[in-house]
Amino acid sequence: MSTAHQPEDTDNQAFALVREISLDSIREIDRVIDDLKKLRDKLENESNRIQADIAGYSSLNLSAVQLTKIVSDSVSHVKGTSDDPS
Repeated sequence: MSTAHQPEDTDNQAFALVREISLDSIREIDRVIDDLKKLRDKLENESNRIQADIAGYSSLNLSAVQLTKIVSDSVSHVKGTSDDPS
C-alpha cells in the first residue's frame, strides 16, 4: 500500500477548507451587519431626541418672546400713566 494521498482525499480537504473559510466570512459579515443595525437604531433614537429637544427649545423661545412683549407693553402702559400729570 502507498501512503500517498488520493486525489479524492485532497479534493475533500480543499472543499472542507473552503467551506470553513466561507462560513467564517459569513459569520463575520453577519456580525458587521448586526453592529450596523445597532448603530442605525442608536442614530435614529438620537435624531428623535434632538428633534424633540429642538421643538422644546422653540416652544420655550416663543413663550419667552410672548412674555417679553407682555412685560414691555405693561411697562410702557405704567410709564405712560405715570407721565400723565392729571
